[in-house]
Amino acid sequence: IVTKEVDVSKVWNDNNNNDNARTSVVVELLADGVKVNSTVLSADNDWKATFENLPVNKDGKAIKYTIDESEVPTGYTVKVVFCEGVFKVINSHTPEVASPHSNARQPSSFSLEFHSVAKQR
Repeated sequence: IVTKEVDVSKVWNDNNNNDNARTSVVVELLADGVKVNSTVLSADNDWKATFENLPVNKDGKAIKYTIDESEVPTGYTVKVVFCEGVFKVINSHTPEVASPHSNARQPSSFSLEFHSVAKQR
């Protein structure tokens, strides 16, 4: 039986985890759209894994392997791309902008008045 490996890695697009929102994630390996395996990606495994000893063909037809993330972390979006022989699971998150007055109550609206002052000579 001819076999192959499928490599997967996690890419975080979140301003270097500015909001400390990263969590471990479960990625699923699908063969022709059917889940056949899963693994956890985390900092402990450098956000990488390899599915090994996968058959190349079934009933004389090439098997199409894909990757899916089972639960996307809260506040993130996910996109899976195949690049340079690796499935890259990209999670994007726009960090909250820290304000120097982040604990201060922010007004929902405000108005400004401008007054002209004439100088006498």
